[in-house]
Amino acid sequence: MRTPSTAVLLAMLPHLRLLIPSGMRNAAIDVAAAKAQGLAVCGADSHPEPAVELTWVLILSVMRQLVPQANALREQGPWQQSVGRDLHGARLGLPGLGGIRQRVLRIGPAVGMQVSAWRPSLDAGHAEAAGVNLAASKQTPFSSETYWRRRIWATPPSATIAMPSARRSKASPPDCRTRRGACWTDADQATAAAR
Repeated sequence: MRTPSTAVLLAMLPHLRLLIPSGMRNAAIDVAAAKAQGLAVCGADSHPEPAVELTWVLILSVMRQLVPQANALREQGPWQQSVGRDLHGARLGLPGLGGIRQRVLRIGPAVGMQVSAWRPSLDAGHAEAAGVNLAASKQTPFSSETYWRRRIWATPPSATIAMPSARRSKASPPDCRTRRGACWTDADQATAAAR
């Protein structure tokens, strides 16, 4: 469940009796308002493997430009417009080392990628134990060839990486997201899309 379930929204759904988001935490739900309305809020276990697999499908697709190539082939145009970019020697930037990110980062070195991570609470010892380079600042992941993020609603907004950091990076890295979230404002996303 990605849509914020605020008291106002819940009040507009008087026949709703149960909310079941995937995962066991979801700050998008106003639990107090749900309880006041007599709604039951449950959580359902979710597995990390699909997010990890989808992440690597997205990374490979973006780096090798698979979608434009497939579209050109389908439209009977020149099918090989580019050979794409290699993963070997490229850097994968991660905003933190949560459970799913740790699974994602294990694949990077297998294809010859360097992995960098940054989070306010991440220290050198934890980064070394995970097998990643501790980024010098929160701007470093944006200087990566590929940047992956997966926003959880419970993530404090202060821990998100601001768009100005992306504007200062050496290039616009592919932003591979497997979960929509309010990481950036709509205005920031529009600005990034216009670059």
